[in-house]
Amino acid sequence: MNNDLVVVTNPRSHEVKPLLARAGKALNEGGRLVVFDWRSQVPLGQMVNLLEHNQWSITSHGVAGAGGYFLEAVVSDNSVQS
Repeated sequence: MNNDLVVVTNPRSHEVKPLLARAGKALNEGGRLVVFDWRSQVPLGQMVNLLEHNQWSITSHGVAGAGGYFLEAVVSDNSVQS
């Protein structure tokens, strides 16, 4: 099943890498991943590093609630989707 959008909310630190791998495989080429973390379970800087080191390019970001954030990203290396 391929999708144009995958949304992840409040991920825990140990879940992020497996979630990114599954999201990459579930997305159509050009599909988007949106991460909302309004509890800040994974600090913003850590999430940015995880995305960038796992072949994702951040296309948008912002504040989500008091102390939370959202990030939108696309796969930067198509091998992630195979």
